[in-house]
This record gives sequence, structure tokens and C-alpha cells, in this order.
Amino acid sequence: MVPVPGATSTLWQDLPHVRESGLLEELSSDDIKRQEALFELVISEASYLRSLALVSDVFLSSAALAAAMEPRDHRVLFSNLAEVKEASARFLLELEDRVDESPLIADVCDIVLSHAQRGFRAYVPYVTNQPYQEQVYQRLMQESVQFASVVSRLVEDRRCERLPFTSFLILPFQRITRLKLLVENILKRTELGSYAEETAGSALRALEKIVHECNEGVRKMKQVEELIAIAKVIDFHKIKAVGLISQSRRLVKKGELLEVTTHRVLGGSRLRAGHRPLHLVIFNDLLLLAKKSAGRLQVLEYAHRAMAQATPGPAPASAPGATAPTAAGASTPPPPPPSPAASSSGDNDFLLVLLENHERRHTEHRLRAPSPSDMQRWIDAISPPKHTDDGEQIYEDWDCPQVQCVHAYTAQQADELALEQADVVNVTRKTPDGWMQGVRLADDQRGWFPASYVEEITNYHVRARNLRERFRVLCAAQRLQDGGACAGPPPGVP
Repeated sequence: MVPVPGATSTLWQDLPHVRESGLLEELSSDDIKRQEALFELVISEASYLRSLALVSDVFLSSAALAAAMEPRDHRVLFSNLAEVKEASARFLLELEDRVDESPLIADVCDIVLSHAQRGFRAYVPYVTNQPYQEQVYQRLMQESVQFASVVSRLVEDRRCERLPFTSFLILPFQRITRLKLLVENILKRTELGSYAEETAGSALRALEKIVHECNEGVRKMKQVEELIAIAKVIDFHKIKAVGLISQSRRLVKKGELLEVTTHRVLGGSRLRAGHRPLHLVIFNDLLLLAKKSAGRLQVLEYAHRAMAQATPGPAPASAPGATAPTAAGASTPPPPPPSPAASSSGDNDFLLVLLENHERRHTEHRLRAPSPSDMQRWIDAISPPKHTDDGEQIYEDWDCPQVQCVHAYTAQQADELALEQADVVNVTRKTPDGWMQGVRLADDQRGWFPASYVEEITNYHVRARNLRERFRVLCAAQRLQDGGACAGPPPGVP
């Protein structure tokens, strides 16, 4: 049986039957490290299951807690925790049997693979439900004195070690993510080209699929919540309305910009520049232009996203908001071109062109962002990047700087990348005003983040090691998929 953490040593090499077997004198240092990696997965699963049992005994089974909320809230709060606990118990039973077979642990990744393909499916609905779980918990804590009182009393149980209730609710999400990291560690310590490496690679791919489905489930739930929240404040004022809520629609970016306008000076032919707030809401298939009024957004114009283009700088020959004929028919002619003074733009101006809007008209809008990086991100959200602006650097995937997060960063926009301390990111773009775009090595998620939250990894050997480790993981997965061998490490990596 697996030892209880805190009661005995949790290192494989300190187990009595291992010491008595003489294996420590026979195995190499690398072999011992692999045994420790295998055993860590087992011992951590035992600890995790004990924590799940604690949640079940103290919170899920509490009649007082159940009485302090509606049955529907109770179902959302605990979701399918009992099913997740059963999956962990079955998994641990097989792991313990494997450890008991011999002092030398043959492998555990075959067991991981088997359960990832079956029992671990229970994690997907639990993790997907997590945003609603958080909402229900926060609402009950704020609105129900009875609920808050019962929770406060239950966490005083000595077995809870004064940890907050929410730290127990997120255990399944933390576990499925950590399992992936544990298998990655085993894979790194497994002999190249061996059957054990193939098994570890298969297990890793199966876990990555589960984690991806969990993340996708959470992302889609949040997207629907975002769409509902946006739809509640959108008014299609005097124009044909479109339904915003759809399973296939997602928010790309939204926010307020300044539209640079021009108007003719009374009694003269000279144009004077001005500006007004304009809200842009960009979905994957739709772009809305709106103005704020009484706390709501009144849509002035909209177009299919494929009909929108954005480029840096002002309109070349027509005033902002100008219209022109399209294939659908003629529209009102554009006003006279602005004077040179009115045409000059700041460094943060860009031109939004709607090739065909909801009225089948061509329109142009000169917009101003608060900073150069904001301007670039708006342009990227509307149109894919096609060139490099002055002062901006764009890197190839295998020829890019690496940075490590030193301060956790919470994403503020849909195009940003949330970071935790120690996350390693390949930087693909830098802007002069302190923003970076990159891809996190752990999960290949891409987004923008402030440069002040990270430090560049300047040590060539550290960077090469990160790339080699990531490449080996990708290579093992690709080899299993293709049935062939990887050609070698990426360019520039020894």
C-alpha cells in the first residue's frame, strides 16, 4: 500500500522493501530518478483522493450546508464530485496494485492511459461547470448569512487545516492539470525509443485531450456568458437587429476608441477636426460600431467581419465615416477631402474600412487608440497582421526570445494571455510601448501580456533546455500519430 504523507517517507528510495531489495546499489542515478517520478504520481494520487474524501465527508454530506441553499445551487456547487472521487479511487487501486507487485515499479503510464480513455471523462463536466460553481458560491456568501455561517463552521474542522472551502472545490481541475505535468516528467526520464516511452507518450496525449476538453468547456461557457452580458446592453437603434447569442460565436475584442471626425467651419470651406467616443465590439464573424447612451450601447452600424479591414494611419483621401458605392448600388457621395491639418493623425490612429455594412454601403472610420500597442491589437483583431511597423519586432516560432513570468498577470481582454509565476512563453511579437505577444509552452495558448510581468531568459543553455524538453514531448506525440520518427530538434537547438 502507498504510505500516508506525513506518516512515513514519500520517496521511493526510502521505502523499507526497496532498501532491503538492494536495488539502490544496482540502479543508475537516472533509473532512480525515473522510479521517483513514477512513485510521485502514485503518492500524489493517494493524497488527492484523501482530499476528495474530506470534501465529501465534511461538505457534500453536510445536512446543514444542504439546508442553507436551494437544491439547484447544491447541484451546481458540487456538480459530479462523487463521480470524480470514484474515478480517482479506481485509478489509485490499480496504481497501488502495481507498486505492490515489485520493489521496482515497471510503469504506471499504461494505467494512466487506460483511465484517461475512460474514467477521467468525469473531469470534463466538473471543470466545465467551474465558472457557474464560482458564481453560485460568491452569490450565496454575499446573500445568505446562513450559508456563510455554516461554511465558516465547517472549515474549522481540524481535518480542513483552516483552508478555504473554495480550495477544495478546485481540486479536480488542479489534479488533471498536474497529472499531465507528472506524465511529462516521466516521459523526460524514459529511455528514447523504448516501449515505455511510447506508452508515456500515449498517456500524455490522452491527458492533453482531457485537459483541452476541460479548457474548451470552460471557454465556451464563459463565451456564452459574455454573449449574454453583451446582448443585455446592446440596442439596435433604428436599424435591423441581429441575434447575438450563438454557440458558434465568440467575442474577440471590445472597447472604446475615439473616432476622429471633421466638420465644415460655418461660413467657410475649411474643415475642422474633432472626435467622439465610439465603441467597437468584434466577434469572430461580426463587427459592431456603437455609441454609449444611458449605460447601453446603441448600434450605429455593423458588418460581417470578413467585410472589415484595418490599416495604420488616417484615411488617404476621404473623411472619416465617408461612404462610397458598392456592387449593391450607389450611396451618398463622400464629402470633400479634409484639409492637411485635419488629415494629420497621431501615432495611434488607424483606418477602419467596412467594405460592405448592414446597408450594403462602403464606409470608412478613422479611429484613435490610447497607445501604439492598443492600436496594433485592434488592427490584429480586425485584420490579420501582414507586415511589421516601425519599432515592432516579429519572430519565427523557433527563432524567438523566451520569457518567464515573474508576476502573475490576469487577462483584461479576450486577446490577452493570463500568466502564472514561472510560466515560460515564446515571444512572437514585441511593441515599442512594452507589450508582448507570445505562446505559452505548457499549453500553446497565445495572447498579449505586459513586458513588465516577465523576464527574458537570456541564458542560452536554459532556453535550449526548455525547447528540447518541449520538442521531445511534441515529438513523442507526433511519432505516435504518424507511426514514424521525428527528424530532429528545431533549428538552432543543440
